[in-house]
Amino acid sequence: QRFRRYMLPVTVFVSLYSFLGHKEWRFVVYVIPIINLGAAVTLSWVLKRKTIAYRILALGLFVLLGFNFVTSVLQAIISSENYPGGQALRRLHELELPQFTAAYIHIDGAAAETGCSRFGEIGSNQETSPWRYSKNESHTSPKDYLHYTHLLTSTPEYHQHDFVVLEAVPGYAGVRRVPSTLVKQSCPTTVQSLTDSLKKDGSSSLLAKETWIKLWEGCSPVQVQLENKIWIMRRFGAA
Repeated sequence: QRFRRYMLPVTVFVSLYSFLGHKEWRFVVYVIPIINLGAAVTLSWVLKRKTIAYRILALGLFVLLGFNFVTSVLQAIISSENYPGGQALRRLHELELPQFTAAYIHIDGAAAETGCSRFGEIGSNQETSPWRYSKNESHTSPKDYLHYTHLLTSTPEYHQHDFVVLEAVPGYAGVRRVPSTLVKQSCPTTVQSLTDSLKKDGSSSLLAKETWIKLWEGCSPVQVQLENKIWIMRRFGAA
């Protein structure tokens, strides 16, 4: 009861923001410490009660914590695959920096909306940097793109006559259920492979995102589906 006066404004705050058509995590992140504190106070209160009913309730709360951890891992994996634009920009630099001292890249809307931002660009001054970037949305025909050396695009077929595809970057495309028989076959092999990797590389591999992705892909009945989202293209004859 003593915490209700703190939860009331939090509830009102989140409820009011829920009426917005455009919702973002950053709008309500400020209430999370208070909600966590309320959860901790409540859990402490439950654990101090020694009756059977409260012990069952406490067990249920810890089960919920475990479920929350599992779903958080799944959502983190999904989120990591939800920014193909940013991954495409990084891959472009890895592929082409050894060959191009200067380049002019066009970034389309889909790439820009999925992580392709100024933070990933080379050179802070676009006027003097040999690598320049454009998000111009006024182009109306394929010929309007011929002054670019590279494209990050979601529509490679639109540019197929003037640009060649270097690589396609996949992104999140949903989840699917995997039959339990396949999970039973793949999970032991996956765990053994990760154990061998842990012995070889030490604890650092335990913290790597790839480790958790492999574990989830090998042992989870729910799998993240990927499909090509952003294509890296180079103009024919660009040098």
